Amino acid sequence: MSVTSKKSRPGRGGVSLEIKLPEETFQAGDKIEGTVVLTGGNSSRRIRSLAIRLVRKWSWESYSVGRDLDYAGYPKFLGSVSDQMEYELDGGRGTEEVFSAELAEEVTIGPEEMKEFAFAIDLSGVRQRSGLKEEWELHARAAIPLARDALAHKTIGVSP
Repeated sequence: MSVTSKKSRPGRGGVSLEIKLPEETFQAGDKIEGTVVLTGGNSSRRIRSLAIRLVRKWSWESYSVGRDLDYAGYPKFLGSVSDQMEYELDGGRGTEEVFSAELAEEVTIGPEEMKEFAFAIDLSGVRQRSGLKEEWELHARAAIPLARDALAHKTIGVSP
């Protein structure tokens, strides 16, 4: 799955990007190997730079359960309260760039031309934090002078 900007959609004359991976779930010590596919539109375009980033989105995941028992041992009140709202007010969410690399500089792509750029990201240095809910995404971006940049996002799974 890839997402492109409105001016970058095929059929509207712009450049499009797609992130291709052989699998979408990885272990913390693995290496992510894939390609970014750059496809030209109706006319030749100069791409100033093509980059890939690995982004971790995190939020606190903390829940508490309260229980009061009456004299017979049955629950009088059973409620589940999420502490996540409290953490969100205190900045308990964030986005962190874990890896960034430039795949190409000053590339020209012709009409309907397709070019592939390989990348590898070593996950051995990635440490997951306990108590956090983490989402992982790959972001690709082609910087195009005088036009809207082509973008692609892919959600992946990274487990400890």
